[in-house]
Amino acid sequence: MFPVQKHGTKAQISSQSPLACGDFDYLFPNGAPAPFDHSKRAAFTAFHQALIENSDTVGANNSPLPPIFTYFGQFIDHDITGQMAVDGQAAETVDIFGADFDAQPKQDVARAIKNARTGRFDLDSLYGPALPTGNHALDKLIGLMRYPKDRAKMWLARPESFAGGIPDKLPKDGAADLLRLRRLMVAQHGEAAPHFSKADFEALPAPNQALHTLPNGDINMRSAVIGEARNDENLVIAQLQVAFLRFHNRVVDAYPHARTSGDQEIVFNWAREQVRFHYQWLVMNAYLPAVCDPVVVQQIIASGGQLYGDFLQSCHHEAGTHFPMPLEFSVAAFRFGHSMVRGNYDWNSNFGRGPSETSRARFQELFLFTGGSHTPLGGKNNVPENWIIDWHRMALPNSEFADRSTRLIDTNIALPLSTMVNEGEKPHEKNLAARNLKRSIRMSIPAAQSCIEALNTRYGLGIVPLTHVELTSGKSGPELEATGFAALTPLWYYVLKEAELRQAGQRLGPLGSHIVAGTIAGLILHDPNSYWNQKGSQEGRWHPADGVRPSGQLVDSIPAMLRAALLMEG
Repeated sequence: MFPVQKHGTKAQISSQSPLACGDFDYLFPNGAPAPFDHSKRAAFTAFHQALIENSDTVGANNSPLPPIFTYFGQFIDHDITGQMAVDGQAAETVDIFGADFDAQPKQDVARAIKNARTGRFDLDSLYGPALPTGNHALDKLIGLMRYPKDRAKMWLARPESFAGGIPDKLPKDGAADLLRLRRLMVAQHGEAAPHFSKADFEALPAPNQALHTLPNGDINMRSAVIGEARNDENLVIAQLQVAFLRFHNRVVDAYPHARTSGDQEIVFNWAREQVRFHYQWLVMNAYLPAVCDPVVVQQIIASGGQLYGDFLQSCHHEAGTHFPMPLEFSVAAFRFGHSMVRGNYDWNSNFGRGPSETSRARFQELFLFTGGSHTPLGGKNNVPENWIIDWHRMALPNSEFADRSTRLIDTNIALPLSTMVNEGEKPHEKNLAARNLKRSIRMSIPAAQSCIEALNTRYGLGIVPLTHVELTSGKSGPELEATGFAALTPLWYYVLKEAELRQAGQRLGPLGSHIVAGTIAGLILHDPNSYWNQKGSQEGRWHPADGVRPSGQLVDSIPAMLRAALLMEG
């Protein structure tokens, strides 16, 4: 919802330096990209189509991880990256929807895009950018994210009432939906005037207006007033955003001192820091060891995050400015989570267990109860009560039902990702596999084999690349061969294939782990304001035991965070 206000980095100021980086740049600038042969467009189409499964079979392709890990990864991505074209000409450089497949010069790609996020795990996606922004209406809207009766807290909304079939897992206080624009622009509950007027809306910067405008030009009253609009693009990520906002509010309730009049900013800032530390700790200690090779994660930590540290140094990063983001990570490797998406979920007691996918919550339906949907089911202004998530089904490990899990990390993509809702009208705009592959080609992302060679040469890692036989195995193998990608393979596909063959799809393989964990852990290790660089009880470092215990809960796992937010029991 709120583009982050940019601060210049030394790399941007020193644009004549051959080593200077933009907001996004390459870990391996000399790495050869996967070549695209224009005479093989039909083979390319057959290749990305071969990745999509032809049915949504319930219970197939189950990993050990609960579904929250898929969307926790999406939440992380939205917190640290948000690609924006610098201008119209730059947008053409990185356009993936046109007919042009030509790889663009790396320097042009890096200079064509900027990051709408800070590159830090600072939860600006939750809290919005720092004030003032330079626009009074935007400042007002950001301020309205805070709860009017206690501005130390964040403002949430109640779901829409539903006659019958309400899940028994609704939070007792009812705050289970995101704050939406209608609540601010339509006076309610005896209010004399709306909190945010049409004149206020018209005074917003054009990009912010666009985020809250329907294709026909009307104001989208259902759009969420949150720090990152993408966190309302599907109902899982929206409900996870609700969970973090509720967690913040429960942290406020656990403030260790007596509240006094006028202390709201002090308490808010204290709570925000507590939430950030807990979130960063969960990323490092719950998320990364689950999706990456734990041995690689420990190697990265032992090295002090050397891969990302070297990237920072090559970028001439200036302390206190935004962190640059590796394109190999953001454009390719960290998109591995797309393979974990299920076609349907055991969502709650209304859309849960049943003999077919139609008795469950279908992936396409999870896009219909968000601000991004232009045709909401039932015409509801807020999420209806019967569609509120039951986190017991979506966040607990070792479930009695194997299909309460993510899918394996592999080269089999769930069918609904070939026809993404709310993603344009052309087939290639809706097909996520096609988009990922074309993005890698167009943006000259180094091929996987080039990345392995660079890592082995620079750090002596000894990563053994997949053989030709391994790469061309499986149902998409012949199509990969036909495209000419077997020798220099698109990084996104390779990361999935490596996980499939080297880790049985349960976690990332060595290359994927080094790029994903190397970037994520590197960002946290090199941030002087992160939990990692605060004193505490875990080998001298901050641990959740050193923090507050909201709702009486030690928050040392993702389910514990949900319990602290009063969204799960026991």
